[in-house]
Amino acid sequence: MEELTEFTQATHADAGIDAARRYLIRDGYLFIRDFLPEEEVAEVETCIRGAVAATPGWIAEDSGPSGWKAGPSVANNLDEEPGFLAMYRRIQSIQKFHEFAHHPRILSIVGRLLQDEVFAHSNHVARVVGPWPKIESSKIHQDWRPIQGAADTLTVWIPLANIPVVFGGLRVLEGSHRCGLLPVESSSRPAGVSIPVDDCDDQWRTASYRRGDVLIFHSLTVHGGLPNKTDELRRSCEFRYQRVSDPAVESTVQRPHWYPAIPDWPELTTGWTSTSSIETPDFVRVDILDDTQRDLPTPSSPLLG
Repeated sequence: MEELTEFTQATHADAGIDAARRYLIRDGYLFIRDFLPEEEVAEVETCIRGAVAATPGWIAEDSGPSGWKAGPSVANNLDEEPGFLAMYRRIQSIQKFHEFAHHPRILSIVGRLLQDEVFAHSNHVARVVGPWPKIESSKIHQDWRPIQGAADTLTVWIPLANIPVVFGGLRVLEGSHRCGLLPVESSSRPAGVSIPVDDCDDQWRTASYRRGDVLIFHSLTVHGGLPNKTDELRRSCEFRYQRVSDPAVESTVQRPHWYPAIPDWPELTTGWTSTSSIETPDFVRVDILDDTQRDLPTPSSPLLG
């Protein structure tokens, strides 16, 4: 893989919404520096560390009280990682993590980008990614294929700590949202579905992320994780949003991430003071298609025209 280019446009938290919307429509993503208060992001990271540290072998014993050095239980295949589901269940039981998806700054900018009332999918995702080559970088994909429903679903990817390029982070293929829903390589496992895109394509973009940054991208934007070339666990989270008036697939909007391998909400929310962060409004329900099919029709996008 050749050295990746920085994002074409890095906006800032005080940028005008009209300019931000133009960048999103033009490039397929919006990268905003210093968008969220660092201390609020750090609080979520601390909660997640507690869940990871409670799982034996996930954080090395010599990491110290706040370190993230990967322990011996971090393996290449999730099916082989001791305690992964127990660890992830702990994360999905954190009320503060799910409430973070409803941060007023995030809801505000997504609503203004989509120019409508929006809601957050309750399928909130946390990523704790170990070192490469022990852990493979994520498959190159478009979010619409596994999520479906509204084409104008926006993913908000948030680094929970500083993530320089050596930690991997996320890369996006600039302009790829204009190519429609791309065919995937044939695979018998949904987790193996990948778009055959050249690693050396000069439209790949990434950044040396800082805590407080956010990356927002369209469901048709091609993206993937980069290899983590350190001995630490990389921490990030991602939330998805769409218009209330757009259709959605119930299972991808209302179930916890990794369900049914982890329990449903009644068990995960035991002891919570409020469950509003995982509740969704009424929406038009549509059936999900087989996302392993090589060719699926491109959904219509009012945002992209």
